[in-house]
Amino acid sequence: MALGADYLTREELKAYMSLEGDDQDDNVDEAISSASREIERHCHRQFNDSEAVTTRVYKAKRCDEIAVDDFWTTDGFKLEVDTMGDGTGWTEVPASDYQLSPLNRMRDGVDWVYWKIEMVGNTSLPVSRRACVRVTAQWGWETLPKDVKQAVKMLASDTFQVKDSRMGVAGSDQFGTIVRVRSNSLVEAKLKHFVREKVLVA
Repeated sequence: MALGADYLTREELKAYMSLEGDDQDDNVDEAISSASREIERHCHRQFNDSEAVTTRVYKAKRCDEIAVDDFWTTDGFKLEVDTMGDGTGWTEVPASDYQLSPLNRMRDGVDWVYWKIEMVGNTSLPVSRRACVRVTAQWGWETLPKDVKQAVKMLASDTFQVKDSRMGVAGSDQFGTIVRVRSNSLVEAKLKHFVREKVLVA
């Protein structure tokens, strides 16, 4: 699925909730979209695959490392810095001057994604109010983690059902009624290891 796509299909959520018929399909679709976006906001990351190599710019807070958006392959990867500090003097950094983290794209023995670049050679990252770091990569995750998909099912189910609750709603966004991740301890536990800090962008 491309970046920005929902993490469940209508059929998957209906099967999970044992829903029959199509009279509630609009509510099902809204619940899925709302849960997908809420989990992205909670985790500060996007779990789909961009399906193509594109370029993004970042501000560095430190000269020796920078956190960037998730990317899952080194195919097409390129790191550049603006040595002039004016948005025009882009210089490609040799691979010998940086390493991608986590090493081997593994975390606790599990396949993960790259999300940090550490400088290990002669090149330093320019720390500036201007976005002076440019990264080209295939953003996102190769496959949706199973725990994330399960969390989307649970959160979407809660969001779908809250419309009939006397408790009212926990919040709302452009997709309609939503339930926050922190209102469901099981969902929060599923997502615990996927939460990261927000990326500093221009």
